[in-house]
Amino acid sequence: MNNELAQYNEQLLTPEDLSKWLNIKLSTIYKWSAMEYIPCVKLGGKIRGSIRFVRLEVITWLRRRSRRGRSTYKIGTDEVDLK
Repeated sequence: MNNELAQYNEQLLTPEDLSKWLNIKLSTIYKWSAMEYIPCVKLGGKIRGSIRFVRLEVITWLRRRSRRGRSTYKIGTDEVDLK
């Protein structure tokens, strides 16, 4: 196996690996991959083929979904003052 393929292989995660890493139910990982919500590599057949996740693609996917909190609290018109 050449160096490029070996490097790629080291970054592949199984659904179980990803579930543990993200602390998300395994069923959610399978659902997200079936919905094409999370980037994955489909191996084998369309219905029962194995799936793998490229670690760097998942990290990029997570970064796109991260949100920074506001520096101030914005009070809406229907919110109650808790003082």
